[in-house]
Amino acid sequence: MDYKQLAGEQLGQYQLEELIHDASIVFVYRALQSNLRRKVAVQILKDIWTEKERYRQSFLQGAEIMAQLEHPNIVPIHDAGMQGHLTYAVTRLMPESLRNRLKQGVILPAEVAAILRQVGNALDYVHSLGMVHGDPSIGNIMFDHWGSAYLADFILAGFLTHSKGGINGTPWYMSPERWNEEKSTPASDQYALGAITYHMLTQQSPFTATNMVGLMQLHATASLPSLPQDIPNGVNEVLFRAMAKKAEDRYPTVMDFVREFEKAIADTPRHLFISYSRQDKGYAQQLSEHLQHNGFAVWIDSKIDYGDAWFDEIDDAVKTCAAFVLLMTPHAQQSEWVKKEILLAKRYKKPIFPVLLDGEEFPIVIDIQFADVRDGTMPAVDFHRRLRRAVFGDI
Repeated sequence: MDYKQLAGEQLGQYQLEELIHDASIVFVYRALQSNLRRKVAVQILKDIWTEKERYRQSFLQGAEIMAQLEHPNIVPIHDAGMQGHLTYAVTRLMPESLRNRLKQGVILPAEVAAILRQVGNALDYVHSLGMVHGDPSIGNIMFDHWGSAYLADFILAGFLTHSKGGINGTPWYMSPERWNEEKSTPASDQYALGAITYHMLTQQSPFTATNMVGLMQLHATASLPSLPQDIPNGVNEVLFRAMAKKAEDRYPTVMDFVREFEKAIADTPRHLFISYSRQDKGYAQQLSEHLQHNGFAVWIDSKIDYGDAWFDEIDDAVKTCAAFVLLMTPHAQQSEWVKKEILLAKRYKKPIFPVLLDGEEFPIVIDIQFADVRDGTMPAVDFHRRLRRAVFGDI
């Protein structure tokens, strides 16, 4: 059976439509789930792995592990099983991978930090359960239509439960201990994430060679090449530690690495300022949580106490923000504080993103495109894309 020519075949309730990825262990097809009429991704274990029953069971165990994980930045799995010679798993269909994103150009440091925060949270959650991913790579970091990052593909996690080590994974991101066939650990996942970070910042993996032996030697002994001069110097030091040759020299956890990376680029303002009236606090808090879930840092005045320093803190937060989000309602239009905040945003020439929750748009921002959320929902995908361009660059 030619696993590359399965388009049009029916696999259970899944109509295979198109081969979208040829990975090391699986073929991935876009498919239609017939009973629910939704698009999904179907991973089919390659025939070289199905020759031994233990590999089929390892694959299904990886799917079982994935099904037990509940995290907003982990791709959900829908189904898994066997049909004839085919062993498969079904996941949510994600519109883009980090591999494809990188084809569009270098990712700016602030956007890298947002991706790291989301993927790092997912890995930290996995590690807290006593598990590892085993193979973070640019092929299994995915994005939804909002631009949020997800960790995918826990197939190798199932294989790792049946082996003490072994050279398995994506070689450009494998830690020295993995090349030595030692067991994968959270520190190994951190090393891989560090290598992915380097790739995002430079558009190339940290080490390249013409063969696997040469690549192994580079991971084991070579110093990490320095980053371009336009990236803050502190980022080099953070990556040097995350990708230390010895696992014990890396950060204690993945999130320690993420936080240090964020500190290293903190000299560039990248947070959003949300302006709102007291009466609209409920929606403002929901909007803040929604934006943070989608990778944005948010400043909202509920973080500070009212007092003599109130205006100074507001002024500093607006002055250092990357974009100004204005929640428009009749209450906000009458609020003296909201008026002052709008004037500050204009004084500091900040991009303004109005969100219309109730009433009509403000005359002071009449020429600016706004998001209409008068039905109480969160802003739509286009709003997020415009916001990401303002905060992270033209992506």
